[in-house]
Amino acid sequence: MDNTMKTLIRSILAIMLYGCSFTALWSQQAGTWGQYVDPKIGSEGQGRVFIGPSAPFGMVKPGPDCGCKANSGWLPMPEAVAGFSQVHVSGTGGGPKYGNILIQPFSGELSGTSHEAHREYEKMELGYYETTFQENGIKVQVTTSERASFYRFHYSASSNRALMIDAGFFLGENKIPDAREAQQFVGSEIEIVSDTEIRGYSRIRGGWNNGKAYTVYFYAVADRPFVNVRTWKGDTISEKLKSQFDEGKKTGALVAFGPEGQATTIQFKVGISFLSSLKAQANVQQDIPHWNFSDQLSALRAKWETFFGRMALQGNASLAQKRMFYTGIYHTLLMPVDRSGENPLWTDSVPYYDDFYAIWDTYRTSSPLITLLDPKRQTDIVNSLINIYKRDGYMPDARSGNSNGRTQGGSNAEAVIADAYVKGLKGIDYSLALQAMLKDATVPPGGNEEQEGRGGLVEYNKLGYVPYGIDRAGNRTVEYAYNDYNIATVAKGLGREDVYREYIGKAGNWKNLWRDNYLHDGTRGFIMPRSAEGVWLDSLPFGKSKVQHPTFVYKPDMRESPWYVAWWSAFFYEGISWEYSLSIPHDIPGLIEKCGGKEAF
Repeated sequence: MDNTMKTLIRSILAIMLYGCSFTALWSQQAGTWGQYVDPKIGSEGQGRVFIGPSAPFGMVKPGPDCGCKANSGWLPMPEAVAGFSQVHVSGTGGGPKYGNILIQPFSGELSGTSHEAHREYEKMELGYYETTFQENGIKVQVTTSERASFYRFHYSASSNRALMIDAGFFLGENKIPDAREAQQFVGSEIEIVSDTEIRGYSRIRGGWNNGKAYTVYFYAVADRPFVNVRTWKGDTISEKLKSQFDEGKKTGALVAFGPEGQATTIQFKVGISFLSSLKAQANVQQDIPHWNFSDQLSALRAKWETFFGRMALQGNASLAQKRMFYTGIYHTLLMPVDRSGENPLWTDSVPYYDDFYAIWDTYRTSSPLITLLDPKRQTDIVNSLINIYKRDGYMPDARSGNSNGRTQGGSNAEAVIADAYVKGLKGIDYSLALQAMLKDATVPPGGNEEQEGRGGLVEYNKLGYVPYGIDRAGNRTVEYAYNDYNIATVAKGLGREDVYREYIGKAGNWKNLWRDNYLHDGTRGFIMPRSAEGVWLDSLPFGKSKVQHPTFVYKPDMRESPWYVAWWSAFFYEGISWEYSLSIPHDIPGLIEKCGGKEAF
């Protein structure tokens, strides 16, 4: 699902292969490695990385939203900019998530609830975004902290300086109620607190993981007083009301900063919280207690340099290789998001992380890298996964907006925990972790397979494989076997020999879908579809027609779904048998044997 993460890790590996060795330098002095970060890499097409400023694992990610369809908010010029929202994800597939609390500077009268503008140019650097709008000449500069964004708007001297705050905006809006993967509006509220302060919230549900409603609270403050204000609810703009309470309609505010001749630069800070607008205010006051934009940008870049300084390329690395490498590291550290102290579901001292997008991708890419770069951070992330199990019932394979979902293959939090265990990360209750892992492996999620747990678990435990007819039966079987190996690894280390013996046996379940005598392109043996009755299936249904029931001959190099049937319902998810048949990382000797020996392999 996360195509960008895969590309970035491949880039890092490519650099290693070209002789630019990756060396841990835990005590190296801070440098200027951030100059090689190019936030635009991976942003176009299906990359969808976030191009705005962010702190490492930062909760707030302010950036331009070009309409409501793009996952990261941003689209290339000449698309118009609707405004700048404060919360985004990066590098994700599927339906959009977040895009909350939109602000947009404009010139003119306080009228209208949309003020789109077109960019003359863009400047994207580590921790910084800048553009100037064609229609009004307003220059926008953006930086951020972990939980508050910082804007600087430069208006022309002859303009009527104004700002829109839209509490009802969000990405992925769809007019069809409960449309799959679309976010849906629930409610919003806004209040002009003083002549410099505004607060409110936006409540949205759905998105890629079809999650429950989440609420993004905000507190915004300007360094110049408002001289005129309006608020709106639905299609009605009010000159008198300074607040609009929530009654299931979109709300917002328009503010003016003063006549011609006064200050042309306005600074604006927006704090975000998932608890309350007062907590959002505290986040602003704690994160950015000053009005020095340059100081905040420098402080943000310094935080990134502490990560970049933990590794180095050899001196002969080219500029292109440095750019690829440090941008890859940068993108790797954008998610998951640290929301410790911002969890609206329960209160405790355990770190809380959200936006696991998705562990199905990251357990084999960014997660092991974070374990090496920042072991303390990875310890917090693992403890967060275990605590989500303790409080919500299952560890997530993906999670966003405080809701688990969606599963794509295995229950891959097991792989994250096993990786932490074998690398010796301290401060983790591995006995509780094993309990969480065993729940994934033994308790069906009761119709909630898309959100958490293991789909097809009853069949898997009975037959030793997931039979064809259950969505993603092929990659689920392969990944469950690997997850069972993860369980065996931790169980053995904890002295749970009974659990170890059971799950090291289940780790070989991938062989139950291995068709030994199947020959394709000179190669013998592949993971292939098999019915619940144990019959190998040479032909599969083509689509879901209930009239003609068309079939086709399935081969290891094809995806069996027609264009109108999602990969979600295929035998393999985002892959083919040739790829998954070689994806047995826990049993390479067994795979070689199944392939007919070393020479055949």
